[in-house]
Amino acid sequence: MIIDIMENAGLYSKKDPRLEKAFNFLAGKGVSALKEGKYEIEEPSIYALVSFPKGSGRDLARLEAHRKYIDVQLCLKGEEVIGWKPKKECRVVAAKYDSGKDREFFADVPASWLTLKPGYFAVFFPGEAHAPLAGEGALHKVVVKVAAQAA
Repeated sequence: MIIDIMENAGLYSKKDPRLEKAFNFLAGKGVSALKEGKYEIEEPSIYALVSFPKGSGRDLARLEAHRKYIDVQLCLKGEEVIGWKPKKECRVVAAKYDSGKDREFFADVPASWLTLKPGYFAVFFPGEAHAPLAGEGALHKVVVKVAAQAA
């Protein structure tokens, strides 16, 4: 997992051209004006999901993990609270892996919590369970899905 501010995105994007494309999209001038929906960056290996969800609180947040995609989550408005735990430490499967949605859910309690303020991002790699939307209140966020393996 990585947590940082967008000003430092270049530290990570130089390590992988797919992450560079994700961070270039997130740093684009019009990203904060995008409407809710899916945006293809490099089909099918990199795409963005723009949303305006409400946090459901820590008690209702569920740990999820992916196998095919890396999540790059950027908070644009509000405060996004996300739980985190290594997947190998998750013991209680709440929903088995769905390959079409590339996710599985766990009923475990996160090992730690992080808060993303506007301009902060977090990167979650396969093998890292995370529980988004654990805060309260309205959010504006973008999640860029980056194929963990080149397509």
